[in-house]
Parts: sequence; structure tokens; C-alpha cells
Amino acid sequence: MRYPVTAVALIFVFAGCIPDLSPGPVPAADRSPTAKELVARGMPAPERVWTGADYLAAMAVLDALANKDATTLPRLDSPASGPVFARMVDEENIASVDAEPLELNEKMQHHIGVLTGSTKLLSIYAAQARPRATFDAELVALSAYVLASTERLMVVTRAVVKSIPPGDPTAAKRLAGFETMRGGLGTIVGGCLTTLTEKRLYRPEVRVRLAQSLARHLPAIYGDLVPSAQQEITSRLATLIAQESNAPLREAEKAIQASLERDN
Repeated sequence: MRYPVTAVALIFVFAGCIPDLSPGPVPAADRSPTAKELVARGMPAPERVWTGADYLAAMAVLDALANKDATTLPRLDSPASGPVFARMVDEENIASVDAEPLELNEKMQHHIGVLTGSTKLLSIYAAQARPRATFDAELVALSAYVLASTERLMVVTRAVVKSIPPGDPTAAKRLAGFETMRGGLGTIVGGCLTTLTEKRLYRPEVRVRLAQSLARHLPAIYGDLVPSAQQEITSRLATLIAQESNAPLREAEKAIQASLERDN
């Protein structure tokens, strides 16, 4: 017996297996300038470690590029701009300061500058992403970098809090600042979990890479989350695992869950 097309579609719907015929995300074209050209436009040199001030300088260059033609933004592994993007997400920017003879407060300010700057770069790429011209690989690389930067910032900040002497008149204000930072962590992690569900903008293999970064960094951050954020993230992660149809991504999400159970 032959069924009309609409009837066949309804059969699939009620069977819970209607195929997804929509095209997947397509990376944007790469028309990025060379590293030398980007440096000439004001981009910090990729051969050296970047500070918070360097990220602000990079932001100005990226804003100008995005406003004119988003496909000229530096790209991950690009033959032209790859070295610049690699520096943008190089964890040496985070780790190098710990080897310097700086006071804890100076180190904390460095990490705040790097985290703030890299988050702004992430927002520039996010604003330009479209399903048929996505920057998913760059967005996930930047998100992973933000997670790494957040992890290190919280380590240093906890040390700063512990170093506050009894009776310090600035203690209340500094502790309030620490609590504000803790409150912002939930937004960072929650945004990453949302990205794991965004099929229109992120290819499955790219979302797997983000899940792997969460498994690496979230356990160290989790203890600093406020209790309500901990509960929400744990619940959301369980829901993601239950609803994920892509097997590699589901396994990567399970690895996040296992890392939290192991380390917390």
C-alpha cells in the first residue's frame, strides 16, 4: 500500500524517528589576513605572551574586521592568521605569570585582565556566527580558554582571600568581591552547557571538544560555584546526557559527569 507523503511523515513523527533533513552548520569562509598584516593593523605580536592590555588591543582590531567583513577574523589553524588565533587561546598567557615574582594581588589582576579580554573576543565571534557561516571551532577554542582562565583565576583568588589578615578594614569589601566572582561562574559554565545543545551553530565534533574541555576544567571550578548553581549544573548535565542522540557527544558528556563525581 502506498502512503501519501504527509502520512509517511506522520508515521515517522509518531514513531519518534523522523529524520533530520536540515543541513548542518557550515564554517565561514577564511579570508583572514596574515599574522604580519594583523600586527600592522594593531594586533599584539603572537610570538610573545599576551596580557589583559593585549587582549583589549586585539579586541579593537577584531571589532574593525568584524564590522567590515567577518570572514577576515583570525581563524583556528588558518594558513594565514593561525599563529594569531593560536596566541589568543594559548594557555601560556595564563601560566606564565605564575612563574614571575609577583604579589598575589598582581597575579590576580593579570588573570582578571586575561579572562575579561578573552571573554570579549569570544563575544565578537559569537555575534558574527550564522548556521551557514559559523565560527564554531573558534568559539569552542575560546570557550575552552575562558574555562582554563577561570580555573586559574579562582586558584589565585582563593589564595588572596586566605591571605587577608585578621582585622583588615578592607576584608568585607574584598570578600564581597569574591562572592560576586563566584556568582559569575555559573553563567560561564551554564553558557558552555547551552553550547553543547546548539546544533544549528556547532558541528557535533566541535561540541565534543567543548565537552572534553569541561571535563578537564569544571571539577576545579565546581567547588567555587554557589550551591544553587552546582545543583542546576548537575541537573542540566543529567538532562543533556539523557537527551543526547549523538553517541560520541553523549560519552563526552558522561565524562564530565564522571569527573565531577570523582573530584567532588
